[in-house]
Amino acid sequence: MTKEEIIAKLANTKVYVGGRTEEVQRKLFELGIRWANNYDDTIIDAIFIYIEDGYMQWTRSLNSYNKSSNKEIYIEDIMSLTLDIEFKPFDKVLVRDDIDDKWDINLFSRMNNNCSGLPYKCLDVAYKYCIPYEGNEHLLGTNKSSN
Repeated sequence: MTKEEIIAKLANTKVYVGGRTEEVQRKLFELGIRWANNYDDTIIDAIFIYIEDGYMQWTRSLNSYNKSSNKEIYIEDIMSLTLDIEFKPFDKVLVRDDIDDKWDINLFSRMNNNCSGLPYKCLDVAYKYCIPYEGNEHLLGTNKSSN
């Protein structure tokens, strides 16, 4: 799915994340969803997350969650989403293995279909995260998420 399709699919939703809050937030960051209140990519100890117009808000109040008119979704609805980015051989890319790692530059080679955990094969090895270099130059050497 494109980023726009993901944002549209998750628009005006709410999810109970409970003990999986960090995992869900990292996935939402990966999909391009950000905190509405400028928390950057900070992991918040949230129990409930609301998603509106590509931004997240959080609460710990069950009463507030129940009163919200947002459509309830489940963690699996979020975790199953994938952001489609098509790369061609020799495209300049930024890569990393963990969301907390710093972005390194590389050249894309091919999709690594033999390993779902490291799907992006570059000149040296395969990586878990891969984004276009163009438009994301400012992320090189940082551990910030792409928007």
